[in-house]
Amino acid sequence: MAEVDGFGAQLWYGSTSAAYTAATANWTQVSEVTDITPPEEDVADIDTTHHGTSGKVKTYQAGLVEPGEVDVTFHYDKTVFGTLRGLRSTTQRYRILYSDGSGIGFEGYIKGISQEVDIEGLTVSKMKLKLSGDQTAITAVS
Repeated sequence: MAEVDGFGAQLWYGSTSAAYTAATANWTQVSEVTDITPPEEDVADIDTTHHGTSGKVKTYQAGLVEPGEVDVTFHYDKTVFGTLRGLRSTTQRYRILYSDGSGIGFEGYIKGISQEVDIEGLTVSKMKLKLSGDQTAITAVS
């Protein structure tokens, strides 16, 4: 499997009707992203142990999938920050695109957005996106 360079990763947002593979139509790029942590899915454990369970060992079955959250850091820009802050708690489509044009698409909402001043005196914005539903693999943007 070929390695995909992380440098050049992008975060885009669009309306809930935006096609994940559309080049730029209905999509807005979040500028100057410095860090993206993609979502980590987690499957809930359902305890199925009962008094007749063999060997007195707990048993489980898979439950619902928790789709996870995305953490994003980007250089502060008052216009971008204000726009994204205005989208808080509204469902949008998001996509993370990697340097080779592949990526993931998902629906979700901005769970939190903040500003921080880093050690070098730069103001950065941090945003947490909560996924709602499953991810869609993107193989290329056309």
